[in-house]
Amino acid sequence: MNLSCGKCKTIQPFSGEPPKCDVCGWVLGAETARVKNPSEPLQSKSIVTKAQDGAAKAAGFLVKIVAFWFAVAGLVYVLYLIFASDQTKLSNEYNVPEDSVFVQTKPHGCDFDDAPLGNKHCHYEKHVEIQRACPGPDCRVTGVYVSWSKVDE
Repeated sequence: MNLSCGKCKTIQPFSGEPPKCDVCGWVLGAETARVKNPSEPLQSKSIVTKAQDGAAKAAGFLVKIVAFWFAVAGLVYVLYLIFASDQTKLSNEYNVPEDSVFVQTKPHGCDFDDAPLGNKHCHYEKHVEIQRACPGPDCRVTGVYVSWSKVDE
């Protein structure tokens, strides 16, 4: 009878009980170790080598987890910079409560699409004034005030 030989990797004639390959002598049902190159001798890994491989895989997995969470933290920070209000940003910058930060709304009138349409040759500059508990630069900040001034170009 013709069967697939586990050693030759081709269809070969088999005979006997249990069936044995007539070409190479491989016995059907016998376990074979899979090797990349059939000419290389079979080598078993030691327990230490297996432990080292497992530790290397675990370390690689941990590095991937840490990198993922750093990416998430970076994304959250970028979203904070984009979507947080001036009041929140200044509150965090000067370490004061948001109730102590007073932001004047930005005036209109210099934008291109304000009436009359076109360049108005002006813009508004933001001025941040800081109120401290004492006159020195090392004193804690007690209030932050944001105002705008029109600048003609």
